[in-house]
Amino acid sequence: MAVNKQRFFFILVLCILAVFLASCVLVIRPRFICQQGIREFKTGNYDQAAFFFERAEAAMPAIPGTTWLTAADRLCLYTHYGRTLYHTGIRDWQDNGLSPEIHDLFTRAKSYLEKAMALESGYYITAFWLARTAHALEKIHPWLFPGIPNPHDAHARYVQASALRPAGITVRQALARYLHEKDQPDQIPALVRNLMEIYPPIYSTLRKEPYFTLDLVPFMAQGLENAVRNRVRPRDALRILSQLYQDQDNLTAAIDYFEKYLDHDPKAVTPGDFFHLGALCLLDGRYDSSHEAFVKSLAATDNPNAVFNRIYNLFKARKLFIQFLQFADLLQGTTLVISDLDLVLARCYLDMDQVFLAKKKLQKIIETNPTGPACFLLATIAKNEKDWDTMEVISQKATRLDPYNHSYHYLFAQALNYRKKYANAEMAITRAIRHYPGEIPWYYNFRAWTRWHQKKYADAAQDWDKAAALNPNHPDFPRHAARAREKAGSDLDNYLKLKKK
Repeated sequence: MAVNKQRFFFILVLCILAVFLASCVLVIRPRFICQQGIREFKTGNYDQAAFFFERAEAAMPAIPGTTWLTAADRLCLYTHYGRTLYHTGIRDWQDNGLSPEIHDLFTRAKSYLEKAMALESGYYITAFWLARTAHALEKIHPWLFPGIPNPHDAHARYVQASALRPAGITVRQALARYLHEKDQPDQIPALVRNLMEIYPPIYSTLRKEPYFTLDLVPFMAQGLENAVRNRVRPRDALRILSQLYQDQDNLTAAIDYFEKYLDHDPKAVTPGDFFHLGALCLLDGRYDSSHEAFVKSLAATDNPNAVFNRIYNLFKARKLFIQFLQFADLLQGTTLVISDLDLVLARCYLDMDQVFLAKKKLQKIIETNPTGPACFLLATIAKNEKDWDTMEVISQKATRLDPYNHSYHYLFAQALNYRKKYANAEMAITRAIRHYPGEIPWYYNFRAWTRWHQKKYADAAQDWDKAAALNPNHPDFPRHAARAREKAGSDLDNYLKLKKK
């Protein structure tokens, strides 16, 4: 009797395990198929994703009393299937235009998303995509069913999704676009203010939106100030407030907020921040303040030469050459070491049309500590003055100081060409071609002319062919190549005639 009881309990346990394992298989198999669909969805292969989602839905167990086991899986499946159908509808609409079939796709998408919402009404992702699907159906309805009242209301869906996601950026942007599309702008300012409170860096994106107008700027400023007050990315909010007022040409407010941005976390300030403050002060005519900020930028950077050149370009853009010279005098009274100081001063003198002073600065550099840029600039001045001897000597010096700079070799080739040293000019331009980080038609055109002058007509034709391949729209290159071939053929005929004699 005891043996029979043990056997009975053993068989019962086996049956329970078998049922449990079968249930697990029934639950896990559709989940596995659904994951395959999600992978296809993420890569944009919506047709294949739909195939897997259909299989997953068909594989879902329909055992009474066990639906609670698959509730989470069904929520995932219905949401992703609805999104897949939505994206398929958008794709086909863009590719083939509007049709009843596309309306059916969006309708199916809506039904699946509604089934997902029935399972979990508080799931934001489902609510958001249901709103977007309703938006698409609301747009389609008047085209396919003219005269019939529109049963779709995306606005209510967007509001519902926004409520589920208090810090949701995407849903509020979509709602703002929807309101603009429906010509209902009254609610957009509050949405924009809310967006700036939630995520200040969205400012640059909002300025590109179709609904953006200057009337929204005060609401943006309010949102940013609320973000600072509520400590929501306050440093970003202060920086963007500065940018907002700069965009409105209110430089006083822009500088004030940027200084608050710098004071918020002094340890996080970068050389670029000081540079930006200097630029703002320069634009506002606060030259002393700009000088102070620029000095801080130079002191904090690892590459003072690059920053100094950028500073000069700011002064140059506003033709503030005297103010730049004053700034340079200020620098010479500090401990900062900027090796390009005299070179940039020479550039400044040239831009002021003070060629004599520029040449003196450059000659001083070349005599004490010669550099390629200084030689290049002095050789360029010699070129403008048609001083071919100086141009040749100094440009050659530049190529020796930096043998890998194609511009130096090109300038040297020009100097040699002016002096009719065509063979040497050909070698110099060949070095320029070799060191150029690509291919440029003008270098091949230049070398073609040096070869033409040496009566290397076949080689010249090859260079003009290369130039024409790089710039097919230039009409002269093929014409020059044809002339060179004609000359090469004529010379060959003359040579053969002489040989016969």
